Amino acid sequence: MFNDAPFHLKEHVTYIPQLLNRPDMTVKDFAELTSQKSSDDLLKRFSLYDLKDTSVSHISGGEFKRAVFVQAVLENKPILIFDELEEGLDVKYKKEMFDYIKELSKEKIVIMNVHDLTLVLQYADKVIGMKKGEVAFTTSPECITESNLTNIFNVPLEIIEYDRKRLIVL
Repeated sequence: MFNDAPFHLKEHVTYIPQLLNRPDMTVKDFAELTSQKSSDDLLKRFSLYDLKDTSVSHISGGEFKRAVFVQAVLENKPILIFDELEEGLDVKYKKEMFDYIKELSKEKIVIMNVHDLTLVLQYADKVIGMKKGEVAFTTSPECITESNLTNIFNVPLEIIEYDRKRLIVL
């Protein structure tokens, strides 16, 4: 059950894996493939509109990640699951995408596998630390400790405060 109604994966969940095959279709057709909704506004927002007629097989990895994200958002399902969505994105697009995801999370359930710990500290509402397939800790970002991180990554990590933000340092 989900929200007191029967739950169906296909109807309720959008899942974006870490790696996807690139079909030979335009960015616009790809973005609209699973929803049939106009992607123009989101393509503009994520700087893809000028590439809308370009094949997804001819765009960069970061551009493809953004196109996949647009497709996922257009599906408009209540649960979004992203696996390493930030991989291949430059800093500008990570920020834009995570700002957008933070807004989406006000009305949707967003579950993400994220390896960029600075993004986790800045954007997550809840953090589940995993080590070798096991849950090592569950906490809020502000309660993550150096010990939590050192235990998971087997390398000493330091958390510092800068400009009212927590940053992770090797």
